[in-house]
Amino acid sequence: MLKNMSIKQKLISILVIPLLVVVILVFNLLYDSYTKTTNLEKFEKVIMMSTKIGQLVHEIQNERILSIGFLVSEGDKFETELLTQIKVTSKILKEYELFLRDFDASVQNKEFNTFLKKSKLQLKKLKANRKKVIDLSIEPMDSIAYYTSINQPFLKLIGNIAKTSAEPELSLQLTAYVNFLLSKESAALEGAIGTHVLEIDKYEQGMSERFRDLISAQKVLDEKFFEYSDKKTSDFYKKVVSGKNIEEVNRIRKTMLNTSEKYALVMDIQRLVGYGGIIHNFKNYILKGKSKYRNRIYKQYKKMKVFIDEYRKLPNVSTQEKNLLTSIETVFTTYNKGIKGASKANLKMLDMVVGVSHGPAIAALNKLSYSLFADPAEYWLTQTNGKIAKLKKVEVYLEANLNSTIHSIKTESNNTMILFGVLSIIAIIITLVSSQMISSGIIGNVRNLKNGLTDFFEFINGKRDDIEVMQVKNRDELGLMAESINENIENTKQNILKEKALIDDTIDVANKINNGHLNNQISLSSNNLALNNLKDIINEMLKTLDGNIKKITVVLDSYRNLDFIPAVNNESVEGEIAQLGNDINSLGESITQMLVENKKSGMLLNQNTNVLTNNLNQLSNASNVQAASLEETAASIEELTANFKANNLSTNEMAKYGNLVKSSVETGQKLADSTVDSMNEINKQTTAISDAIGVIDQIAFQTNILSLNAAVEAATAGEAGKGFAVVAQEVRNLASRSAEAAKEIKELVENAQSKTEDGKKISDDMINGYKDLNENISKTIDLIENVSTASKEQESGIIQINDAVNSLDKLTQENAQNTASADSIAKETEKISHSIVESADAKEFEGKNSIDIGDMETTQTNSYDTSKMTEKRDVKIDKTIVSASNDNEWENF
Repeated sequence: MLKNMSIKQKLISILVIPLLVVVILVFNLLYDSYTKTTNLEKFEKVIMMSTKIGQLVHEIQNERILSIGFLVSEGDKFETELLTQIKVTSKILKEYELFLRDFDASVQNKEFNTFLKKSKLQLKKLKANRKKVIDLSIEPMDSIAYYTSINQPFLKLIGNIAKTSAEPELSLQLTAYVNFLLSKESAALEGAIGTHVLEIDKYEQGMSERFRDLISAQKVLDEKFFEYSDKKTSDFYKKVVSGKNIEEVNRIRKTMLNTSEKYALVMDIQRLVGYGGIIHNFKNYILKGKSKYRNRIYKQYKKMKVFIDEYRKLPNVSTQEKNLLTSIETVFTTYNKGIKGASKANLKMLDMVVGVSHGPAIAALNKLSYSLFADPAEYWLTQTNGKIAKLKKVEVYLEANLNSTIHSIKTESNNTMILFGVLSIIAIIITLVSSQMISSGIIGNVRNLKNGLTDFFEFINGKRDDIEVMQVKNRDELGLMAESINENIENTKQNILKEKALIDDTIDVANKINNGHLNNQISLSSNNLALNNLKDIINEMLKTLDGNIKKITVVLDSYRNLDFIPAVNNESVEGEIAQLGNDINSLGESITQMLVENKKSGMLLNQNTNVLTNNLNQLSNASNVQAASLEETAASIEELTANFKANNLSTNEMAKYGNLVKSSVETGQKLADSTVDSMNEINKQTTAISDAIGVIDQIAFQTNILSLNAAVEAATAGEAGKGFAVVAQEVRNLASRSAEAAKEIKELVENAQSKTEDGKKISDDMINGYKDLNENISKTIDLIENVSTASKEQESGIIQINDAVNSLDKLTQENAQNTASADSIAKETEKISHSIVESADAKEFEGKNSIDIGDMETTQTNSYDTSKMTEKRDVKIDKTIVSASNDNEWENF
């Protein structure tokens, strides 16, 4: 595209392209300034929203602390202050909601809208929570949690605003503002929890740790606030956040922190004396008497002493607290001393003593579990509210700084945009005017130079007979160029005529060379040094070319006469001529090498045909020997085949006997099972007999009792009952004999049962033996079947080997016939080798008479030692049964 453009167009392009770049850059800067201004206007609304949120958070903090004071006092205190604060919070909330109606949250990021949505959901519950507070139907800590759940998404939303700021100064102020608000929220939470603790005069579970965490969080957030704030803001904070309120809050806070340490120690002591502690282990020791409970008491008592001593060393321990600690220590010292070396009776007495006396210790622990705070909740709340009010002044100061900073950044951005616009327009106008002036002067001079050069080239090309010099009007670079061109025009006119004459002479010489006459030279010259050099080079080239061609012709004439010894000398020749000489020399060398190889091959072929004839004779003899060996091998294999058939029949007989043994074992196993069943039946019958004997034994016992009663009655009747007494005695004797007989029978039955169990056990062992025997016989039958299968396969393999040996015998005979044919071919080859040697000797070439094939390797094979093959070898056949594991060996063979 640039090649087709005129100089005028190129000059315009050189000027217009940078101008376009400048315009684009200016437009980009103006657009960036406009975008920055627009974004700052949007961000200004976000800053306004953050200040609205800060005001609402402040009022919610005040409402939270007053609601806690109202709840923990059960409505007796802070009612008026709470109702007033609710009105103030509601007013600020309405202002915030009116602001949200005109605020476009859709342009903000996802996280911003998430926090905004959470805050709206929590605010919807505000009315219901207030009603619960007024009705005293909500726990103080639940109320704290609800108000905190409102403030948390608000504070996170302001933190998100700080992340989206693109201005470094504004980002620092926003970061400081967020850390300040978080610290203020921690201070407000500290006030609410402190009010609750002071009102109930103790720490509930988890309150002490949370109170400490809030204080630590304030320290960290204050450090971050000072890190991101400038010196002026830091000084303002230190000046405002000082005075009596701050000192009193710090003092009460320190007291409460010390109290939390006391509370932790009291909790440790309670764990040592309660369930699983000293009292519990003492009761277990009284009841069970195990030493492990006594050892636990000793260890727990030592720990309790350590905790009591730590409590006494804390600051601000009152006399009442020391008395309570002494009461606890006294009771459990009694436990510890009384249990050492006491007997069980003494322990019971000690239990009665300490069981009554440990009441004061428990009461003292309960009393110490309350913090005994010196300051009332109302005083703490008043001082905390004073601190929050001072922090609010700092918050207002920070908000004013934020608004001032964004306003100054926006004003600076607008001024920058206007300045860029004005300067850009002025620069464009100046560039356009100067470009027009410069391009007009350059284009006029270029046009004059163009016309002069056109006339000059027409003269050179023969379109004009004469040429006029150019008119020079300017002394710039283009004017000096025109003067130089005028001088060269005159010189060129003189040189052109001489060059034409030299070219005509050169054309004449070239035509002669084209016709094959290389001994011609160029005679004329001109003022053109290049043409003269060209003439000299051409003359020298023609002279050298003629000499080299003559050398090559001489060598080719000798080749034509079958003399391949001469070669072309290329010491002073390069290029294609040198390549031609090298090619002719290579041709001579190739022909010489071919002739040498032909003669050498003929001689070698003659020698190898003799060796081949000898080897063929030896191969014929070896084939005859091999045929004899194969006949012997065939006979041995036939004998092996007969043995394998006999083995196969034997294994079949073994398999039949194995099946008969297996059938007998199964029959024995069935009989053993029947024996076990009979033993079980005998065992059942003996058990029944034993039960019957037990009944007889009971009858004998009852009869004995009855006879004893009868004897007593007979004795009571006196003389009238003597006869009856004799009968009763006989009945008694009969019952005794019956009992003895029943006892003997029972012993016999039990002995029979024992023997039956032994017989049953032996039968079970016999059944298991039959099972093992049956499994082993089955395995033996399987092995016999495997052997039979392997024998069959071996028999088949031997038959195949026999066929292969017969085939080898046939091939051996064919090899003998082929050997005879190869011998006649070797004799014909010998004749051809003599002819090749005679043809090579008819030509002249280097190395003709120095060819020696004595060191060359021949392809002679080792002669066969047939003497060993003719020896008769004894064939020994091992008549053994081959297992199935050798099948792979036969397949590989």
